[in-house]
Amino acid sequence: LIADKLLAASKDGNPPEEIPITSTLAEKLANLQKSDKFAIFTGCLLTVGEVVHRPEDKKALGEKYGALALDMETSVLAQIAAVKDVPFLSVRAISDTVEEELVDVSSFVEPNGEISKLKAGWYVLTHPASLRKFINLKDIAQQATKNLTEFLMVFLKAKS
Repeated sequence: LIADKLLAASKDGNPPEEIPITSTLAEKLANLQKSDKFAIFTGCLLTVGEVVHRPEDKKALGEKYGALALDMETSVLAQIAAVKDVPFLSVRAISDTVEEELVDVSSFVEPNGEISKLKAGWYVLTHPASLRKFINLKDIAQQATKNLTEFLMVFLKAKS
């Protein structure tokens, strides 16, 4: 996903803040040669404060804000880039579809964002069916990394 619009959801229920995207960079990417190894979508990215693991919640947020994807990091990166006056563009390799349910990690992620291995282990012991999702997550993350790497190769070739 190439974000041409970035929204940062607030935890207090207020409407999300729109964060500027350097449009000239997004426009250049729109003209990249297409690859048969990945698909390029351009649209709104919504940054949220916690993992949205249920498909119905992902779908509702997407419909409410016109977002093609959700993440948890991009708005913070964009805000840092703006403070430092660095052009910013978000290109995301999406690892899960709207229909896929993710593992609810809220019980083993510490307030600082670190994963408690003890709590994660306990979660797997008490939710044995989740083990398959964790194993699949590794494969999905590797595929997303390959897709993003391929995209960057196409992008860098176009820049030279």
